[in-house]
Order: sequence, then C-alpha cells, then structure tokens
Amino acid sequence: MKTVIYDGKCMLCSRSIAFLVKRDKKKKFEYISYTSNTAKKVLKKYNINFTSEQFIIYVNNDKCYTRSRAVLEIFKDLGGFWSIMFVFVVVPPFIRNSIYSFIAKNRHRWFFNKI
Repeated sequence: MKTVIYDGKCMLCSRSIAFLVKRDKKKKFEYISYTSNTAKKVLKKYNINFTSEQFIIYVNNDKCYTRSRAVLEIFKDLGGFWSIMFVFVVVPPFIRNSIYSFIAKNRHRWFFNKI
C-alpha cells in the first residue's frame, strides 16, 4: 500500500487529500492524518519528526519521501496526466524544497486552519 501522511488540521492539506482521493480511481493510496496511531508508528519506523515544514510524507515500497519529493512521487504514482509533474524532479532539491518550505510555513495563514 502507498501511504500518504498529512496534517489533518491544515485546510491546504485536507484539500490536497480530497484532490487525490477524487483522482485515485484504483484506490492505490491510503491517507492518514499524522496524529493517528498508524501514522505515529510509520513516522517512528522511518525516524521522522513531523514538523510544520513536512506536511506530506509518502511511503511506497518501504521508501519514505518527504517535502517536495513526496509530492512528486505521489503525482508519479497517481498516473495519467498527473505523472507528467514528475519532470520537476530535475529541479535541484534545494530549490524545490525552498518553495515547498515557503508554502508550508504560510499555509495556515493563507488557507486557514480546519478546526
């Protein structure tokens, strides 16, 4: 199973998961909030401390991806048109992750918290 761990208290994250669920016709992904017991076990297994800058974590085939790489891997595995997004993997990680971190740090202010 491909597992997407996300911040369930974040409106941007919740909308992103709704976007994925709608397009995940083959039910390839499992979606879990990072506050769940299952997520806590996964995070511990991969020695990941969930922070505000890592709001989506993706586990596939016993590999764990975070930040921009997680997003790109999810799009690739979603398939179809969305897999084209994986082309951005050629952008150096320090650039991708800088953009990712900027959005992550401001997401609550821009998209409001889900309560």
